Amino acid sequence: MRSEEGQAVSTGVQGAGSALEAPTTNGANQDSISVAPTESTRASAFHWLVNPNGLTLLVILGFVLVGGYDRLHDLGGVSIWTDEAQSTLLAFSVLKHGYPIIVSQHVINNWEPLYPYLEALSIRVLGATNLAFRLPSALLGIALIPLAYSVGARLRDRYVGIALAAMLAFSSEYIAWSRQARWYMLLVVLLALGFLLAMTWHYASSRRLRTACVLGMVVLAVFAGLASLSLFLLYLPGILAAGLVYFLAAGWEPIKRWFGRPAPTVSPTEPSSARIIPYRYRPWVLLAILGAMVGLVVVLQKPLELAYAVAFTRLVGFPPHPLAWSNTFGPYLLEYYPGVIALAGLGAVFITGRRNPIEIALAAFCISGFLSVSLFASLTNGPTPVSGAAPFVSHAAYERHIVPLLFFLFLVASLAIVELCQRTIRFLSPRLQGGPHLRGVVPALFGIAVVVVLVLPGVVAPSNVTIYGSRTASPADSLVPWVAFSLDPVNPSALWRTPQLNYQLAAEYVVGHRNSSDVVATSDPGPTAVYCGSAQYWVNARPIPSTIIYTTQGPTFFQTGSLLVSNSSQLEGLLLNGSGWFISSVPIPNPAAFPSGMSYVISDFMSRIPAASDVSISLYRWNLSTPASLIEMLAARTPAVGILGTNLTVLAGWATTSGVTENPFRDFLVPLAPSLLRYVGPGLLPLAVLFNVYNHRPDLQSAFPEVLYYPSNDTALAHWAKQVVTGVFPDPAFPALAPYSAWYQAHG
Repeated sequence: MRSEEGQAVSTGVQGAGSALEAPTTNGANQDSISVAPTESTRASAFHWLVNPNGLTLLVILGFVLVGGYDRLHDLGGVSIWTDEAQSTLLAFSVLKHGYPIIVSQHVINNWEPLYPYLEALSIRVLGATNLAFRLPSALLGIALIPLAYSVGARLRDRYVGIALAAMLAFSSEYIAWSRQARWYMLLVVLLALGFLLAMTWHYASSRRLRTACVLGMVVLAVFAGLASLSLFLLYLPGILAAGLVYFLAAGWEPIKRWFGRPAPTVSPTEPSSARIIPYRYRPWVLLAILGAMVGLVVVLQKPLELAYAVAFTRLVGFPPHPLAWSNTFGPYLLEYYPGVIALAGLGAVFITGRRNPIEIALAAFCISGFLSVSLFASLTNGPTPVSGAAPFVSHAAYERHIVPLLFFLFLVASLAIVELCQRTIRFLSPRLQGGPHLRGVVPALFGIAVVVVLVLPGVVAPSNVTIYGSRTASPADSLVPWVAFSLDPVNPSALWRTPQLNYQLAAEYVVGHRNSSDVVATSDPGPTAVYCGSAQYWVNARPIPSTIIYTTQGPTFFQTGSLLVSNSSQLEGLLLNGSGWFISSVPIPNPAAFPSGMSYVISDFMSRIPAASDVSISLYRWNLSTPASLIEMLAARTPAVGILGTNLTVLAGWATTSGVTENPFRDFLVPLAPSLLRYVGPGLLPLAVLFNVYNHRPDLQSAFPEVLYYPSNDTALAHWAKQVVTGVFPDPAFPALAPYSAWYQAHG
């Protein structure tokens, strides 16, 4: 029965393709139709060009050549960025140890070991270059084009394969991710191969072949988990839901009989087999089992939640975020792929009419996969509430997480394109003359038409949609115009902004000019470590919690172990401990990226190196060893301070009194002030000591807020100091204030 059903479905699928061409008098299948070769064409070496199979091969080869050019040209010309550095550092560890060493304890979030093996092989052959880092991904992206044809042709016919291959070849997003040293193309290839095996299993009549397909799908699932365990787990509920829908669709009649068929009449003289559950009781037994399972979960809710949180924390490295709906993927698809979504919806309608179980499962996966990723992505990425939205709605994930889903949305859209063409040709064929004469070149004509339909809208009527800008909003950012499909994207490597950050420029300058005692600080340790070999410090005022691990030294970056520097005090301490370099991914320091005075420390206490900086990146050098040298540099570079002159006593007196009140310099002068007290003259020293106590006591700041705000008034604070030094009430500040008791009594 299984083989008969499979054969029937397979026959229907193959026959559907004939509608794309005008019907013939003998009703033969289009795949077997070719122009009868004459003697001259038989003698020609190119007679196969008039055969649909040959033309299809040429069309796919053309897609591969153009798509390959888009993915390979100038592949190593752009510096790698944060995520690429993660894969590359793992590849370095494969070359050094034979296996990837993951610095962090985040097993799921950062457990992506499969691609680094391919990258390590490429580095072994080509050396440590940007081209070697990205070449495996580019080759996988190119291989995906003929694989897409195979998937589409196996699902329906050659024309679905041509349409899907065209979408994959000229998709700007797929071109961009194929040019990244990341595992996205690898995961898509594995999922596409898995679906191809599922279709082979569906149509197979041989038990041996079906068993091999099942084993192959299990192996591919393991590899998909090794490519990216986190993203594969996000899609796994969608895959399981699609499988359930497939078995329901394939066995619908038996299911109906299982629930509603009356017991067969048995002759009294014939032996009857006892039924474990009579037919009329089966639905109620099933409902009772499901109710018992739900009740058990409700009763054990608290223990299950605790066990889940513990297991999640051990795997991921941090407690799970609240489960929340991500409001990222839906708006992204509607804004960036409205045509594809419309075609996919129409394709789903056509699928329901054909009632092919494997196609129904495909449509189900597109829906369930979207729901699964949108819901479960919040567990690891964490929700950011949307203003004015319901509490459960969030921007929780990155649009790159739906790159695998796009492959299957493209597939359903391809079904719609072919179905529309077939219906149009059936409608027009009685009115057209000479159609059969073009039958042999239909694959080529269809391929050209699909490319025109995909690419022409972006050329004739470009939209105003742009790719996201950088969150730091630095002046270097410029939005990249978005084109869904292009024969040659203007910015094939840019996904969010252009120009892409040139970590390589700054890091290689450091390698060529640093001293053995210099330290390297950076706002992005991953790429810096790839090019520099090390990055001791990670400068980030607001790091994402999931990127931090805790060592004996304190919080560090999860990829490299770089020690976190998150405020101006720590940054100043870094400057005072020796000389070094700072590679900043924000070309012009600003409070949005470096708050609480950190931007002033960078701009006023460090020297920018023009030869190693551009509009996307800045390299800074510092070689200051004393607080005095810092304050002198501040005066030299800041006109508002420079008017005080160059006398260190005057500068230190201003910095420890007026400088630490409410003004742009307060945030980075407060941690510096204790080291400057030694340079303050005797006339201002009592007030400077009092301000130093005040700035480290939140209770005093709350009691005497007028000290901070212009015009600063320290009368009440001085009176408090007088009461402390005269013993009116005890206070921990007495040892620091007592040497200047006379001044406080005179001014308080």
